[in-house]
Amino acid sequence: MCLVKRRSFLSLSATILGGGLVAGKTTHSLQNGDQGAPYNHVHAVSVMTETANRFLAALSSEQRAKATFQFNDDERMNWHFIPKERKGLTLREMSPYQRHLASALLAAGLS
Repeated sequence: MCLVKRRSFLSLSATILGGGLVAGKTTHSLQNGDQGAPYNHVHAVSVMTETANRFLAALSSEQRAKATFQFNDDERMNWHFIPKERKGLTLREMSPYQRHLASALLAAGLS
């Protein structure tokens, strides 16, 4: 059973689902002046940054060393879908709460 603190769960959920509240709402008009209704623009980068920071904060120093790489590291380009050994932190090595935060980061990047 996953023992996630309710306040942390609600806070993280608000970050992911209510990205407009965290990042602020920006109103845009269409290019033809005032014609058309404005829409809200959610800043995905702000949501991803917040979830990434929460995920990294939940990791121990050993886990963080395994989960992060330098930008110019060759592992960054290792995106092949074949079974082979890879560097990094596996989901098996994470606590249920850390897995939840990893899933939230993935959802923020794919939404």
